[in-house]
Amino acid sequence: ENEGFSKETDLVDYLIPVPDSIPEFYQRIYDRALNNHQVKIREFKRKKDLKPYIIPVLQLMNETFSEIFGSFPLTEQEMVALAKEYLPVLDPEFVKIIVTGQDEVVAFIIAMPDVAEGLKKANGKLLPFGIFHILRAAKRTDQLVLLLGGIRLDFQGKGLDALMGIKMLETATRRKFRVIDSHLELETNYKVRAEMEKMGGKVAKVFRIYQK
Repeated sequence: ENEGFSKETDLVDYLIPVPDSIPEFYQRIYDRALNNHQVKIREFKRKKDLKPYIIPVLQLMNETFSEIFGSFPLTEQEMVALAKEYLPVLDPEFVKIIVTGQDEVVAFIIAMPDVAEGLKKANGKLLPFGIFHILRAAKRTDQLVLLLGGIRLDFQGKGLDALMGIKMLETATRRKFRVIDSHLELETNYKVRAEMEKMGGKVAKVFRIYQK
């Protein structure tokens, strides 16, 4: 501020406790969404089953993130590079995808165990031993970090967010995670923030973007 910068926008980071049971209001939305025969949810155990969906997910991300602050569309080349880079470290159980009857991706949510401690120990290098620090941190943490999520415009408001959210919570509970880190949410995204607060989420950090 002394150098002439001023606030552009804030982003908030919530910590949300993993509930012992699914709240009733989400369960009702979930039940309705589950009976929507237009779509079905895909869950994964193996990376090779997830692999064909990575590029379609990134294409949908381009579409759904187009209005988000600071977002720039990925090129096809960047999508291929990202898929190659991130697939080895993704845990397929924490990727939930909703598809149509024609297997067209219309919604997705991706999370991963918090590997911050492993990244510190790796000191920015995956090889030769950095990857082992990261994988060990992923196994030891009880905190899950939400990375990305999106729903195609014509499928919004149909409860697909609850459908994916509950499936994610079920996996988190089974894997004994205690806390979910929301990652970054724009301060003006009141709808998503209200949902997180409804689940008992509290703002843990605020990140500010400055402009000049």
